[in-house]
Order: sequence, then structure tokens, then C-alpha cells
Amino acid sequence: MGVALLALVALEACAEKDPQSGSGPTPTPKRTASRSTEGSDRPNSTRVSAEIIDTDFEPVTVEVEVGSSVDWKQVGDQPHSVTAVDGSFDSSPDCGPLDSDMCLGRGDVFTHVFETAGEFAYYCRVHGLPDGTGMFGTVIVR
Repeated sequence: MGVALLALVALEACAEKDPQSGSGPTPTPKRTASRSTEGSDRPNSTRVSAEIIDTDFEPVTVEVEVGSSVDWKQVGDQPHSVTAVDGSFDSSPDCGPLDSDMCLGRGDVFTHVFETAGEFAYYCRVHGLPDGTGMFGTVIVR
């Protein structure tokens, strides 16, 4: 059974606090990427939500049944990715510390359907490493 992958790229203006003046928000245009893997037709599938915060995935460990999906919503101000250590999913393949305009931005959601059982470790390309250092999480699929 194939799973369709839908990629959306949008221009978004996000407000960030001006670090030099400490005063109100300064609009900063930002190109953000959001990808979604469409849902499964399995009868027991569920949809689980997680958040991407400034330096954490919340919760760090997510447990789902085979055929279920996880939605990661970016609620922080910093750029992030949701990147599987094994390469099975990646919200933002071009995201990185030097290319943060290609990362998930505030309000973006990345969804992935887990079709096989196992443990899937993931990290943020900007704030973590595949070895578990920094911003890192795990999806356990039963």
C-alpha cells in the first residue's frame, strides 16, 4: 500500500523579538517548509499530536499502533526539523543551521504515518544530532 507524500512550501511572516532593542516584535519574512504524509486506511489507526518547542520535542517518546500517524506542530520561535535517524522520514531535508529558512517555522505541522512496527529515533537538524545529542525523540510503533 503506497502512502502519498504531500509537500507544501509557503511564505510566512513571523514576528520575533528584536534582540538589540528588547522592544516589541520586528516582522521577519521567513520561508518555511511543511510536509505531510497522508493518513492510513487501517481500521485501528490513530492520530497522535506532539509539539516542537524551542529546544525540545514534547513528548520525547510517542507510542502508537501500526498504521497510526504522528503530527508534530512547531510552536516555538526557532527553526526545526523532524528527521528520522534511519532516513524513513524528514520534514525538512534542506533544513540546517546555515539554511534555517528551509526548516519548519511557527505554526507548521509535519505528519508521518507509521506503517511498520519498531522504534524510530528522530532529531532536529538544527539543534540535535543523529547520535542522540541535543534535540532528539523516539516513536515506538507496536
